[in-house]
Amino acid sequence: MRTHAIAHLAGAALAAAAVAACGSSNNGSTSAAVLDPTQTHYGNSLDQWSVLWWQWLYQLPETAGNCIIPLADPTGANCGYQQSGSVFFLAGTAGGAATRNQCKVPLGDAIFFPLVNFSNDNAGVPTGMQQTPDALSALTQSQLDTVPVSGLSAEFDGVAIPNLGRFKSKVDQYTYTLPMEPNVYTCEGATGVTGEVNPSYEAGYWVMLAPPSAGAHKLHFAASSPKSQPALSLDVTYNFTVQ
Repeated sequence: MRTHAIAHLAGAALAAAAVAACGSSNNGSTSAAVLDPTQTHYGNSLDQWSVLWWQWLYQLPETAGNCIIPLADPTGANCGYQQSGSVFFLAGTAGGAATRNQCKVPLGDAIFFPLVNFSNDNAGVPTGMQQTPDALSALTQSQLDTVPVSGLSAEFDGVAIPNLGRFKSKVDQYTYTLPMEPNVYTCEGATGVTGEVNPSYEAGYWVMLAPPSAGAHKLHFAASSPKSQPALSLDVTYNFTVQ
């Protein structure tokens, strides 16, 4: 079974974590607001946006010798790769610390990203080692439940987001279609994996920010979960510009 826990990209596992925050700009005016996770925004529910996020990540076209992986972007210069529409996706890292100073977000776009999330499927796994749909779903739920809310933190423009537990999603079944190689799996070192992957299961803590004001902003988030397998620890800063 291939597990994809968001913010880590290592060996047979793809994990990734990201956190959203809201708060005030340096002049004291509100620069962004966290949107209600129980409501529909920009035509989709929280769970529907989370599926679209994963599909965006897995369906990115890659170029031989020049992989563009949002989780492994060292500067944030590629944060807009293959993005369109009114909602802009951000990702975390493969663990550890990262500072991304070159990300640019279009003015008027909402920002959507996970505090921490997980996805599991059988893509590229030998037949004898594949898990049943029920087992994949249960694994995804157990991974999510292992992460303590107390291990999550986030702030936007220096103001912390409170009550992070409200952003916990349910487990969703979804499908994604891998492009011909090279693709994200090729970049992980798993060759020969293309086409439709179904079923896949995902869950996480997801946050959407209303469109931030024009200008410079700072998003900082961290996550720690010693009971996760492997243990989760990351610290990420986006110094991004809305223009």
